[in-house]
Amino acid sequence: MYASFVAGAKAQADINVSPSSRVSTLLTDERYELVQSILEVKIFLVDKYTGKVWLYKAGNKSFEEIRREQADIIDTTKVNYKLYMNYVDSSICFLLNLHSGEMWRLVSKNKEKIFKKIEMPRDNIMHYE
Repeated sequence: MYASFVAGAKAQADINVSPSSRVSTLLTDERYELVQSILEVKIFLVDKYTGKVWLYKAGNKSFEEIRREQADIIDTTKVNYKLYMNYVDSSICFLLNLHSGEMWRLVSKNKEKIFKKIEMPRDNIMHYE
C-alpha cells in the first residue's frame, strides 16, 4: 500500500508553508493513501478508487469509516477521488470526484463526522475534454 505523509509538528520548523496551503492526495494510480494534517494529529486513509475515507482514532488504535451522503456511482477500477484538506484546520476537508466534479465537505453532525454533499448548479461545473 502506498502511503504519503506530510511532515508532522516536529518537522514543521524545518518547512515554510503559507497559511493558504493545503494537504491532498497525490494524483497517482495507487489505490490507497494516508494523508495527515500538518498541525493537527489527524490521519485519513483514502480509497481513491471508491471514495471511502477512514479517520484514525488514536484511542482505539484503529480506523473508523467516515460516512458519505449521496455517494455517486463510479468505475472502481481507476482513481476517481482526491482528498483536499487545509493544513492548519483538518476540519476544512473536501472529497472531490475528479471526473464529475461532485464534491463533499467533512462536517460534524450529531457528534458524527460525515462527508456532506455540496450541491452546485451544474452550469458552474466545467468539463474539459
